[in-house]
Amino acid sequence: QQVIHRRYLFLKAFSNYSIGSTQFKNLWISVFNYFCTEKNLHNLLWIYAPDQSAPNVTLYYPGDDYVDIVALDVYVDDPDFIIFFYKILIFYVRMFLELMKGYDAITQLNKPFGLGEIGPHTVNNQFDYGLW
Repeated sequence: QQVIHRRYLFLKAFSNYSIGSTQFKNLWISVFNYFCTEKNLHNLLWIYAPDQSAPNVTLYYPGDDYVDIVALDVYVDDPDFIIFFYKILIFYVRMFLELMKGYDAITQLNKPFGLGEIGPHTVNNQFDYGLW
């Protein structure tokens, strides 16, 4: 059973007040090694999720060997914006998934799904950006 493990929920606080990026990365790696090596916990999915407003969202990233999922924290003053954005996002994702060939088969592999590449169809082996 996989467990999603999100460490350091208030990553922005680390970057603004108390600890530098190298110290943070060392702390993350130390905790990762403790959980995985000393406690033999190999079912954790580690999430790195900085605040989207940070000037450099990857500054505190501890490295690919220590992170399984990346995300962004998004806070806005107008909650209607998030609701509006979410509804539009869900609408387009559903529409996209209905049109995309192979989605059902590839997701049966039970791995996280993402789009490797996207773009317009080609005309004479050239991208037709007029479609976008």
